[in-house]
Amino acid sequence: MTVPDPHLDVLIASYLEQDLVDRIAACDPRIRVSYAPELLPRPRWHSDHVGVPRELTAGEHDRWTSMLRTADVMFDFDWRHPEHTLEQSPNLTWIQATSAGAGQLIEKFGLSGAPLTVTTAAGVHADPLAEFALAGILHFTRGLPRLIADRQTRTWRKQETTELAGRHALVVGAGKIGSRTAGLLRCFSVTADGVARNPRPASAPFDSMTTTDRIAEHLPTADILVISCALTDDTRGLIGRRELAALPDGALVVNLGCARTADANGTGSRSPNACSRCGTPGHSTRHTATPAITALCCARARRSSGRCPKKC
Repeated sequence: MTVPDPHLDVLIASYLEQDLVDRIAACDPRIRVSYAPELLPRPRWHSDHVGVPRELTAGEHDRWTSMLRTADVMFDFDWRHPEHTLEQSPNLTWIQATSAGAGQLIEKFGLSGAPLTVTTAAGVHADPLAEFALAGILHFTRGLPRLIADRQTRTWRKQETTELAGRHALVVGAGKIGSRTAGLLRCFSVTADGVARNPRPASAPFDSMTTTDRIAEHLPTADILVISCALTDDTRGLIGRRELAALPDGALVVNLGCARTADANGTGSRSPNACSRCGTPGHSTRHTATPAITALCCARARRSSGRCPKKC
């Protein structure tokens, strides 16, 4: 009779600081951690889970393949052939992703129907992403694109500026990232409505809550639209041409999630109605993992005239 191995083999599949690896190993005596940073992409900075791929020797490839074969749990996806995860790791039952959302990766790697548990780092990136959102919002609100252009041409002129105080935001995805963003906006006297999949009572930092099926009712009053929901079958294309057209002129759109949640053209390509000088796309974002912030330069007026009414 074969006695089941009581140990759990955990493979660290992307760069991780050694002290964090040690903390994982110390969680439970049954955990056996395998970590070979010399076989992983070279990190470019602290906690870089992507890195620069290495050129492995045949022996190093064999060694990594062997480590994959015995893994019960993986920290991150395999960096060489993630599309072959099930064949490479027959014992695998759980992948801990390093990003806030993993829906796009699961789909890309063909793991949608796989008998795996995939968990994400939702919430871990709340502070830096919220700060990124606030920086972009202030960038457009305070007219920095024009100031930068004037600096390049050594132009000094008075110009109209706007402020955040008194504006209203609609945050689609009222999880940790969306809540943190709404909290920072509240410091600038911006009110916010949160959007969640299921009904729930409003609580700080949100002034009210609604559900995804009622987004259209709130778009006309949203000076700022923040998209921070995960990519699922229900959120794919959630914000499209019709939703963006419902926003007030001059609204800002901040997409902190997957671009496929907001694609006005359905293609991921740049909008043909983008301002020819400032390059601001009014109706779409690109399919990229990088958070995007765009300004709607009076979209309805531009659609009728073909020109950006802000004269940028």
